[in-house]
Amino acid sequence: MAIRGIIGETLRTSINHFDASGNAILGATFTVLTANRPDDTVFPVSFREIGGGTYEASVVTTVYDVTGEWFLLVQADNGFRYEETFDIIGYPLSQEIVPAPVYPQLGPSRSELRRAVAESLGDLTTVTATATGTEAMIVDNVNLAQEVNAFKGMQVICISSASAQNVGHIGTVMSNNPTNRSIMIEPPLPALSVPGDTYEMYNYRGNGWKVDQYNRAINQAIARAGDEHAPLPYDVTIDHDAEYLSIPAEFSHFSGVQAIDRYGKRKEVPAKNLHLSRGTREFSLSGNYSYSGRGYSTLRIIGSRRPDQLLSDDMRTHIPFDWVVHEAAAILLQHDVSMGITQGERDRMLAMERQGADGRRSMVIRSFPPGTVKLPS
Repeated sequence: MAIRGIIGETLRTSINHFDASGNAILGATFTVLTANRPDDTVFPVSFREIGGGTYEASVVTTVYDVTGEWFLLVQADNGFRYEETFDIIGYPLSQEIVPAPVYPQLGPSRSELRRAVAESLGDLTTVTATATGTEAMIVDNVNLAQEVNAFKGMQVICISSASAQNVGHIGTVMSNNPTNRSIMIEPPLPALSVPGDTYEMYNYRGNGWKVDQYNRAINQAIARAGDEHAPLPYDVTIDHDAEYLSIPAEFSHFSGVQAIDRYGKRKEVPAKNLHLSRGTREFSLSGNYSYSGRGYSTLRIIGSRRPDQLLSDDMRTHIPFDWVVHEAAAILLQHDVSMGITQGERDRMLAMERQGADGRRSMVIRSFPPGTVKLPS
């Protein structure tokens, strides 16, 4: 399906660049093979890496450009090709006022991040059922070959299963049997464990962390990134129906306002005509853009919002993978060290992870448009 747009605006499309195994390809470069307007003239394209294998291609249009279908074909440096069609019109698509983020939340998922954090801390055991068990028993002849009670107390989460109701179920290992290479869990699964079902186990020998602790640390890392200059670009279109207008609560930063005329053309409101009250999160316009003038009945607020918290395993974040992993690991270790838990020299591990996160801090910093203001929460 083509991406629809209006002449005069910047058009954007995402490129999800992953290898055959589903791993994100980082640091890629792209070459434009075809970028043709309907009249066969060539339009310029710019690229930037968002993170987690996601890249953005941007196309700037002007009010003098031709309408119709613009076709784009690009090739990555590994030979992968991606194409997109832009359906450009010369008038507004709709007068319906709806907020919409400029960029979707792409990148690594919560489950991918949790596995990576646990692996970095030596606290992940993966299990794939090799024989039919019961609702309370999981059998894996390869990964569960450990002495009696070696896995006792670990948390088990079902990642994939022939029975959909099993996915996401969390239980605790009550015991394990090295003879038949199985674990007994409580509470039991909703359905039988069958060959091919996959599980993850955390908190090895009680010295690690539980699933919820990993999830909370990941969200803490994302929240910190959002406060440290890694919010998502965001815009909302509103009616200019009052002298003083409120900036929606989801905005963390305010960058400016565009006035939209009846033909859908956007015009940047000059700083001299824009009056912002940061404390009340309100603004007003003066001159030709004022409410009393009624020259422009629709406005587009430009800014940024904080990244979403990951509330399920399949939710994804644009915050760079490496930084989240190191920051989340440091958060977990810092909590234990502050509680006096230093087994295995966790204070030294904390220093290493903190150094790893701090060394990658530039990954979560992005530049803002001139005049951007951080808004109070």
